[in-house]
Amino acid sequence: MLKSIFIFAFTLAFFSTIFSQQLIPYRKNNKWGYANTKGEVVIKPQYNAANIFTTNITAVKKDDKYGFIDQAGNPVTKFEFTRVSEFYNGQASVWTKDTAYCINRFGEKIRGSVFCDGDKDYLQHFDIYTKNGKTGLINYAYFSESLIRDSLPAVWDQIIINDLYAAVKKENKWGVINKLGDLTAELIYDTIELDKNIYYRQFFKVKKDNKYGFLDEKGKEIVAPKYVKADFFSSSLARVWINDTFWFYIDKTGREYYEK
Repeated sequence: MLKSIFIFAFTLAFFSTIFSQQLIPYRKNNKWGYANTKGEVVIKPQYNAANIFTTNITAVKKDDKYGFIDQAGNPVTKFEFTRVSEFYNGQASVWTKDTAYCINRFGEKIRGSVFCDGDKDYLQHFDIYTKNGKTGLINYAYFSESLIRDSLPAVWDQIIINDLYAAVKKENKWGVINKLGDLTAELIYDTIELDKNIYYRQFFKVKKDNKYGFLDEKGKEIVAPKYVKADFFSSSLARVWINDTFWFYIDKTGREYYEK
């Protein structure tokens, strides 16, 4: 009896550890697996492509078809899909040669929304205005159901915004300002970009001397510009390239997940 209890407790602890840790796509040569945040390989590289875990299962590609696995590396679906989406609200879209439908996080076919991603609403804190050929900001804030509106001077050549901060351009160089109009990242970058997906806009993608890196929402440089190409962050991970063909993932601290 005690032995059975011990085995059950050990098994529960083992699987709790597996499913509680963050797994990150890990590249070895041209095969993909997963590593934990310590850089330890948990699922050996064996796939042609590997998506990010946004729920307890994710899509991987074997040969030319996608399927879903869990965080222990066990298959949840067959490898039969020609295309898949990320999970949102517990649903993902999948496509086969003949049809498209939604699945839940257990890999079961369900009746979902059209794109399995629901509605995405957000609150915009900044608005942009122009005056005498220059661009400024209107800063909106809500306190106790009251709207406070404050205008920042129109002194910039161009502005792009996220929920809390704004990237600004003057004399062909970009920086970041806060809601008070103070520079939190100096005007030293050739370009600054924001993800159109509002849920991941806390990071600015910057370009300097033809290399890409990232700033956090306050304008602090979290990844120095050193990559020839970079995607935006998704679920705290970003895909980056060190040359035209070789790419891998980094986390929001700049840690690189690959080996050659």
